[in-house]
Amino acid sequence: MTADTKRALFACDLLGLHRGVSAEVRRLIAETSAIPPENVMISGPHTHSAATALGTSRFAFEQPLDDYQRFVTRRIADGVRRAANLLRPANPISYQPPPQNRILAVTERNRANVAPKV
Repeated sequence: MTADTKRALFACDLLGLHRGVSAEVRRLIAETSAIPPENVMISGPHTHSAATALGTSRFAFEQPLDDYQRFVTRRIADGVRRAANLLRPANPISYQPPPQNRILAVTERNRANVAPKV
């Protein structure tokens, strides 16, 4: 990969995500955003307070996508497409050190700029 290589990273905070959803999302992203499937990274943090995209038979290796899985795939691919359309060149920001002999101390009790003890 080079600096010009497009990549996509997205997170799905769901109870589960079936591999069929992952494959369809990668296909849609490649089709709509010109990002190759191998350049798509999926993060599934996992939660018990969300819906599942595992489908009706979560242990089946292959299964047709249900309505919710199709909805999830379209929304993810659309989000990646929208982000890809907004890409802009990065503007490097030059580092500027803090003023000499000053540090920023942030604690529960003290939120002020204080001079270090030497």
